[in-house]
Amino acid sequence: MSAILKQAANVYTITLFRDFEEEFKLSVASSTMFKGSVGRTVFFEVWIEGITGSRQEVQYKMEDSTVTCTCKNFEESGWLCFHCLRILHLHSINTIPDRYITTRWNRYAKKQIWERVDTIKREKGEINNFTGWRLHMIRR
Repeated sequence: MSAILKQAANVYTITLFRDFEEEFKLSVASSTMFKGSVGRTVFFEVWIEGITGSRQEVQYKMEDSTVTCTCKNFEESGWLCFHCLRILHLHSINTIPDRYITTRWNRYAKKQIWERVDTIKREKGEINNFTGWRLHMIRR
């Protein structure tokens, strides 16, 4: 298993990981054409032969490994499309940059939300750190 898939398996929910794995497979099967560059920003076209509508333009900024795609999958869904994955692989980026791992699809998102709720309630004085009174009633 590739490093990027291992990382995705560790950070994403199982549901998203399955979708991400499909995107990864598509990225391996895709074709790429260099379109040009402006400074340290390069432009590519990525597509899958025989699939109408799969051709998209991808912009890659070398200074911070930022990748954007005209399909807008990340902006709309919160995970990278195969077009972007292909370009990251092309530039030997072997892990998903942190900016592309959203809390929404993080396997620990629910835990983080409840911890945040508890912190807010604790600050407001609505809950405390003491053990509940019922636990003191239990005889051992």
